[in-house]
Amino acid sequence: EHTNTILLVPLGDRINTDKTLPDGFCELLRLYCGAFYDGMEVAMLSKPLSLHNCRSRESRQGAETHRQYLIGDIFQLMGSHREVLGHRRAFCVVGFTMEDIYPGEEWNFVFGQARPMERVGVFSFARHDPCFYGEMAPGPQTSATLLWRAMQTMTHEIGHIFGMEHCVYYKCLMNGSNHALEAASRPSVLCPVCLQKLYHAIRFDPHKRYVGLVDALGAIAGRLKRDTVEGSIQRAREWLTRRLAHWE
Repeated sequence: EHTNTILLVPLGDRINTDKTLPDGFCELLRLYCGAFYDGMEVAMLSKPLSLHNCRSRESRQGAETHRQYLIGDIFQLMGSHREVLGHRRAFCVVGFTMEDIYPGEEWNFVFGQARPMERVGVFSFARHDPCFYGEMAPGPQTSATLLWRAMQTMTHEIGHIFGMEHCVYYKCLMNGSNHALEAASRPSVLCPVCLQKLYHAIRFDPHKRYVGLVDALGAIAGRLKRDTVEGSIQRAREWLTRRLAHWE
């Protein structure tokens, strides 16, 4: 029997060394995940798992080359590592990395992959980094934009583990995407259909959940030197605040 814990597993050395990431990146992800999936406990491994024993290959992006890691080997790593096995009763295990990932030689890359029946997922923030495609130069605004995209990606992928498929009804966090910029344009909230699906799974208090999201976004904004280029964090907080006004 599983607990109500979502276990977040950082993967690869770049989680600690990538200068694009804001200070406290992992803790900010954990904070937002706990608010979004209200009613679940969110745990985080204390240090990233090494990917040194996972198969990898060189990949080229423009004039630059970088290393990609085979996602199947990452699933095997997470399924056998003693620190992860110490949380074997967790509801789900979600690995995240700043390394690029791929599922097989016939693929260029994937953003991530979820295995809902096993309640496990792995996803990469590498191509959500505005520096990856030369979209932005490194700096505080780049860090804020990467964090925001990472938060959206994380909550989207965990949604799949809860059994939610890509949404075709409204503009929604669970909309599908074919590239990083399309994913970044998704709303950060669930549409009425997907919100009902999540309620069926968790039975959260909607008012308490929105209050928690407003508080979490406020705390995250306070830790950043800037909001995203589009002011996405503040806009999301304002939208949630307007929804809360309907309860007054």
